Amino acid sequence: MKVDQIIESGILETYALGLCSAMEQREVESMLASSPELRAELAIIEAGLENWAMENAVAPPPQVKENLLQTLNFEASETSATKVINLRPYKVLVAASVTALVGSLIFNGVIWNKLQNAQSTIAELNDRNSVMAEDLGVSRTNYSTAKEELAFITNADVKVVELLSANNQGSERATIYWNRKSDEVVLAINSLPKPPEKKQYQLWAIVDGVPVDAGVFDIPEESISLQKMKSFKNAQAFAVTIENVGGSPTPSLETLTIIGNV
Repeated sequence: MKVDQIIESGILETYALGLCSAMEQREVESMLASSPELRAELAIIEAGLENWAMENAVAPPPQVKENLLQTLNFEASETSATKVINLRPYKVLVAASVTALVGSLIFNGVIWNKLQNAQSTIAELNDRNSVMAEDLGVSRTNYSTAKEELAFITNADVKVVELLSANNQGSERATIYWNRKSDEVVLAINSLPKPPEKKQYQLWAIVDGVPVDAGVFDIPEESISLQKMKSFKNAQAFAVTIENVGGSPTPSLETLTIIGNV
C-alpha cells in the first residue's frame, strides 16, 4: 500500500488513539520504521489530538476536583501570596478522556464506512442475482419453446417438405413441417439471404394447382428458427417468392426462390 493510501485510510489516527488491534499495531509500526513521511504524519496527528484535547478541557465542579485530588494524593504547591493547586495531572486526565472520545468517533466513522461498503456490496450482489434470475427465466422460456417445437416436428402426423433452389443451382433452402391432422404449417429457414430493401419473402401453398397465400416472413436472427404460417388441409407443394413488404395476392413467378413437392 502506498504512503498516501495509508494516510487516507485513517489507520494512523486509530494507532495514535490506541484503538488498533495487535495485528494492526504491528503493521503500522513496521510501516513507520521504514517511512519518515509516515512518522512525520503521525507526529502531526498526535500533536493535533493533544492540542485539541487541551483546548477543550473542561474544569469540573470544585467538589469533584477536591475528591479527585484526595484520591490521587496530589500535593498542593504554595506561593508567597496564595496556595495554588497543581492542576496539570487533572488536565491530562481530562485530555485523555476527550482523546478517548475523539478515538471513539473515529472508530465509529471507520465502522460506518465499512457498513456502507458492505451495504453497497449487498446491493450489487442483489442486482447480479436479479440479472441471473432474469437470464434463468429467459433460458427456461427458450427451453420450453424448443421442447414444444421438437415435439411438433417429431410428431408422427407431421409431413416434412424440403424446399430447394428453384433453379437447382443456388444454396437457398427451407423446410416445411405440415401436420396433416391439425393442418398446422411451420417453416424453418435453413439458408436464405436477406431480401432486397422494402421486399419480403412470401410462402405459397399450391392447392389443386393454384398458389394460395400462406403468409409473409422475415429472416430470423437465429440460424434455425421455426415460424408458424397459415394452416392448410390440402397442398401438393409449397413455394417461396420475393414480394413487396406485406405480401401480394398473387405470386411473382420471376422472383420464385425455392419450391418443394409434398
